[in-house]
Amino acid sequence: MYRLSRKLFVNLGAVLAVVAVAAVFAAPASASEVAAKFSASSIKVTTSGMTLKRANGETRTCSLYGGKAQGGTSGSEATLENYALADVRFSCTGPSTLEVSMWISVSYNTVTEAYRFHSNVTEPSTSHVSPWGGFFQDSEKFDGVWVNGSGSTNSTIKYENTPIGSDSKGTLTLSGTFTATTSAGGLLTLSH
Repeated sequence: MYRLSRKLFVNLGAVLAVVAVAAVFAAPASASEVAAKFSASSIKVTTSGMTLKRANGETRTCSLYGGKAQGGTSGSEATLENYALADVRFSCTGPSTLEVSMWISVSYNTVTEAYRFHSNVTEPSTSHVSPWGGFFQDSEKFDGVWVNGSGSTNSTIKYENTPIGSDSKGTLTLSGTFTATTSAGGLLTLSH
């Protein structure tokens, strides 16, 4: 009995050592993302068009319903909407509709020196609308790259084959650029 307990104790010690080492190596990766903050209390985005692509190669060109989406900001969080609370709707060719949740969080990566514009899902189990039917939005990957503007040049949010979710055929991706301003059209930037 003593030998079995001692073996278990030694094995448990080895497991804890591996976990501790893994934690040390994981720490720098998580420490590279720090919260960013908006320079104003409102946000508005516009676009000249986005490309939505389905896993089987089908594409649609989409523009924001009503030409814009807007909302409020607080620290590192924001909501964008043009349809319902934190819901953004696009009119796509077909004609068809794309609808996504945009409860936003922003961060800064100290390694890549890039700002991340992350779209969260308000209700993860809810199916959203795409030109091909329902799809489930992916909160883990729906990230745009924010580039600060200055002077008369507005900030932008770029999506490049960005996974936004999946349907029965596989992943849906979005490509294109938002122009970001305050609701009044002023300069909106991020800092960290």
